Amino acid sequence: MKKKNIWACICAFMALVLLFQSCSSSKTRKGEIYCGDISDSDSLSFIKWNEYFDAANNIHNGKIDKKADLEGSEREITIEGKKYTGVYADTTSTFIFSSKMSDRYTGYGFSFMLDEKSGRLTRFSKMHSSDTAIDESSGKAAAERFLSGIIDIENYQYSGFNDGVLENDRVFKFKRLIDGIDTSESLRITIAGDGSVVEFSSIALGDFDGYNLPSDFSPETAHNKADIKLKEIIESQNDLSNTDYSLRRRETMLIMYEGTCYYYMDYAVDIVYGEMTDSTALDLFYSVD
Repeated sequence: MKKKNIWACICAFMALVLLFQSCSSSKTRKGEIYCGDISDSDSLSFIKWNEYFDAANNIHNGKIDKKADLEGSEREITIEGKKYTGVYADTTSTFIFSSKMSDRYTGYGFSFMLDEKSGRLTRFSKMHSSDTAIDESSGKAAAERFLSGIIDIENYQYSGFNDGVLENDRVFKFKRLIDGIDTSESLRITIAGDGSVVEFSSIALGDFDGYNLPSDFSPETAHNKADIKLKEIIESQNDLSNTDYSLRRRETMLIMYEGTCYYYMDYAVDIVYGEMTDSTALDLFYSVD
């Protein structure tokens, strides 16, 4: 009887060890480079990458759900002193590079989205038009007044404006930076000619609240590590010398996924074939912490 108990304990312990090892091996490791996506160009079809960060599936780009417990329910928000009561429609992703989802509510001539966990406003739009246009200074001030009720405006940088869908609408854009580095968090506010907010949209809103970069993080270190790994893979698998191709660093930003910060690096790879050059793109993710 004792032997049976001992073997049962040993088996249970080994199962826990294996479970722990499998969980540990799947966790992101600090300082690692992960490949998120390779374009379908034939020039890089030979690339084999052992570490993938599945941005298409892990980050809910375009995902839509329906919550049975919210079906038919209503929520009310107040925008510029006016109340809007919407009926639950669905739950959607907050788009690129964020693992957050928002509940969408609709009403006659308006809709809004609330973060499914915090209830924070992530999107709003209404039907409205104006016969006059608004200048940049007045529109920016109106946008900042609206945003001050949602975010700490000091953490965001104004990044300009452009014309809206309607003739007299202006779209004002803000982005969040950390230590001077772009993040995936951005905001867009459409202001009508009379100064009212007709649309607000956000990407990754609140993902970086309270977050500080580790003191040892360096974008150049991340790029250098990515350069080395790319060169090793390309040269070893296609018998190319470093004169047959070149690497171009393009868009970069910090993203947050399930509490881990990544430095996103968009690379272009140009491979020379005689007088022709074939270009393709890769999305790389460096685990910051």
